[in-house]
Parts: sequence; C-alpha cells; structure tokens
Amino acid sequence: MDNSKEKPEALVDPVAEGSTEQAVIAQTEMKDEQPQEATQTNPTTVSSVSKPVLKKQVIYSGVDLKSLLVVLAYLKVNRSINVEAVKKKINSIKQAGGIITPTMLVPARTCLDEGLEVVLKDGTPITYDTENLDLIYVIIDGQHRQDAVEKIEKEAKVGEATFTNFYFIPLNDKYHVGDLLRESNVATYPWKDQQYLSNLIMMRDGKTEIKLDFLKEILAHPLAKTKAMVHWLSLDKGRNLYSRDIIAASMDNGKLKEIANVNEVKFNCGKRLYESLSKKFASKEPGKTVYPDWVIDQISNETKVPFEEMVNYIEQFFNGLTSNQIIELKDVKGTKSPHESRDSKVQALLTKFYLSYKAKHPIGSSK
Repeated sequence: MDNSKEKPEALVDPVAEGSTEQAVIAQTEMKDEQPQEATQTNPTTVSSVSKPVLKKQVIYSGVDLKSLLVVLAYLKVNRSINVEAVKKKINSIKQAGGIITPTMLVPARTCLDEGLEVVLKDGTPITYDTENLDLIYVIIDGQHRQDAVEKIEKEAKVGEATFTNFYFIPLNDKYHVGDLLRESNVATYPWKDQQYLSNLIMMRDGKTEIKLDFLKEILAHPLAKTKAMVHWLSLDKGRNLYSRDIIAASMDNGKLKEIANVNEVKFNCGKRLYESLSKKFASKEPGKTVYPDWVIDQISNETKVPFEEMVNYIEQFFNGLTSNQIIELKDVKGTKSPHESRDSKVQALLTKFYLSYKAKHPIGSSK
C-alpha cells in the first residue's frame, strides 16, 4: 500500500493532546509501478499565509509538510553537504528501516530577523518580500538526513522501499538560530574551526563596524590549516584562533575585535607571500604551518633589514624555487621522532634552498 495516498496525520505529543496513546506513522513506502515525482510547493503559487503553520511538540512527516504546503529552505552560509556522510546516512536509514531522529526546522522569517541569508535548494534567495514567507522553513539540523531520504527516493527501483523524513520545530521560542546551528552540530557531527568561523561571519558580517577581513581571508582557504592561515596572515607564530574564542566572539564585541584585529601591513604581506608560494606548489602544501613559521623565523633573523624589504626578498626566493625543489619539498617524509619529523625536514630543506639562493643573490642586491 502506498502511504503517500493516505491523508497524513502528524505525530502529536501525547501530553499536548491529553492522550497517553503513542501515535505512530509508517515510515516505509513502496515504489509504485508508475511512480509520481515528489515536487516541492512553489511558495509563490499558494494562498497567502500570515503566521507559522508548524506547532511545537508535534513531529511532522514529509507527507504532512506537503499537505500543509510547507517549503524547505537552507541557510546560505552553512557547511556544504558531505557526500560520504550522505552515503553513511543512506545505509543507516535502510538498516534501521527508517528515520530515527527528526530534522530540526525554524521559520525562514526567524532567520531573516536575525540577519541570516536564506535560500531554496536551487539557490533562489528568500527575502521578506517572498510571497508566502511563513510557509518556508529552514533546515537547521538534518541536512544530510534530508539529502539521504531524497536520494533513496530518487534512486529507488520498482518494489524497493523508500522512507519519509520527519521534522520538528524547537520546543521553546527563546533561541538564536546561530546557537541552534552550532549546538546541534556539536552534538551530532562536531564542527572544526572553519565551520565555527563560517557561522561567526554569517552572524556578524554587516552588523558590526569591526573589520572582518582577517577572518574572511582565513575562511577563504578551506584546504589550509586554520593555524597556518592565522600565522600567514598575521606573520606571528604566537597567534592562534581557537573554537572557544570564535564562539565567544559571536556574542561579545570585545572578543570579536580581539580575534579580528590584525596589523594591516603584516596582513597584506603575509597574504602576498602565501599566494606566491601557492602558485609554485599548485597544491595545499603551503597551507601547512611549517611554511609561515619558517618565513617568520627568516624575517626575525634579519634584524637589520627593514620588514617589507625582507618580505620582498622572501617572495623573490619563493618565485625562484625550481620545479625539482618543489617536488623535493612535497615528497618529504617524516618519522615520529621530533628531530626526524616532516616539519623539521621541510624546514631544513627550505633553509638549504634559501642559503643557496642567498649566496647568489645577497639581500639588498638586485636580482
């Protein structure tokens, strides 16, 4: 029997309904001989709605959302979908015979009220002017679940089981969307520094006079280690950016100013050096901390040479690295011994190349 043809009923909290019976909805559907494509309602084609349609303490099925004409959307700045995570979700859903944990939704209007950008799956932006805005709900926790269910439905052959997703909204109204997003991901799929930083910029960009260029530039290089980019862009080995500081900065202007502040000259010079070395490697190798730390050491060693002159000199050295030298640096292998680690070997090799270059092109002489 195809459950999608039945009139849907939401899973309701027994206390809210004054009943002690547990409501159950069958999650499994069978693919029809002539399947009909599931389509999401276009928010511009349904009657106007002036208030949220989903209620607290209620779990809704995907069929329920369709009957209520609810449209799903996403935050524009959110971590991208991990293909491997979706594959694992597909396997776990099939093994469990359906969805175990519902997906968290919040009204799109709430997200807009907090200054967050909302888009449909195809990238169409959602604004206050979007027709039937209150029919649009944003997935906060459960993007991989949603993708997995959709992929199972799309790829199911005749006679194969498909599954509906389930949804709920937060149980109280005292929340910030950024906090929900951060906390739900800490609990289910721990974020790394880049995700926390993305969340911070999403929440604070355009809402503060504090310049966020330093933080945005770190985020612009996802293949590089966060620590490495902090060292490159500040040219300071002692500077770090921890998740706890990023979280605090989302709520504290003082902390935001502290982590976003950077010397403009060093920022521009470090960025230039990173870009020069990246062009030579054409890989993520310069995104390892050993490279900016080596640069900082060379600048510190030449106390009598003006800072920007040293930066120019090191940039010339990077530009002069040969293809064979780049290959040697890429191919360095290390051991667990501190003196035989990969970083120590890369430093030694860089220094060897640098001293050879320096002998031919002394600092202060024209190349």
